[in-house]
Amino acid sequence: MCFNNEYSYRRVLVIMSLIIIFTFTFSLVLLAWFTAPALVRRGFHTPRQLEQSSPAELGPAYREIRVPTTRGKQLFCWLIPASLSGPQPVVAVLHGRGSNAEDMLPFAPLLHRAGLGVLLIDAHNHVRFEILPRLDLLPGNNPTVKQR
Repeated sequence: MCFNNEYSYRRVLVIMSLIIIFTFTFSLVLLAWFTAPALVRRGFHTPRQLEQSSPAELGPAYREIRVPTTRGKQLFCWLIPASLSGPQPVVAVLHGRGSNAEDMLPFAPLLHRAGLGVLLIDAHNHVRFEILPRLDLLPGNNPTVKQR
């Protein structure tokens, strides 16, 4: 390339710099566009951990129940009835994200000794709940259950 003067040389450098900046910016936008859905799915992924124990290990009698929800699905629950006769107060205990009903078992004996019935609920879309679509089960993801 032959330059007649310094002005045309600077002009070519500016144009080449703009082309490089545009290409770099466009590449970053494309990268963000294609990786954002995967990052969102990963951010909202809830690991599933199967229960390894039950309220039977704590002593009081319990029973497994299913609570009907919308669309014919059911929530899995453990009910530990109060040791009172007649109408019984019941406390519903719900675990947090990425957890399960077993993680709330340490609270059950305390509440039971206080004369309360305890309902340990396995939340919507967690281990024993009948599966509905959720963010981490979008196409391209394989549902997994993590064992403890």
